[in-house]
Amino acid sequence: MHAILETLKTKLDHVSQTSKTRIKHRLLAEAILQLIQDGTLQPGDQLPTEAALSHDLPFSLGTIKKALRNLSELGVVH
Repeated sequence: MHAILETLKTKLDHVSQTSKTRIKHRLLAEAILQLIQDGTLQPGDQLPTEAALSHDLPFSLGTIKKALRNLSELGVVH
């Protein structure tokens, strides 16, 4: 779980540096999608809890919930 958070932080740093104008929940959703696309997250892997993400990433719990809800609506996470 710790490795996923570290990788997610790295992805978020890169994404946020390349686009300062994106909405925060979209930044997080895009970073999670990148983890899936590059194989860091495999089918069946669990993301850290919303509380852990909120604690370790620079996003509020509401932002994290919205990003995960959007990914769920797309069928990317369950």
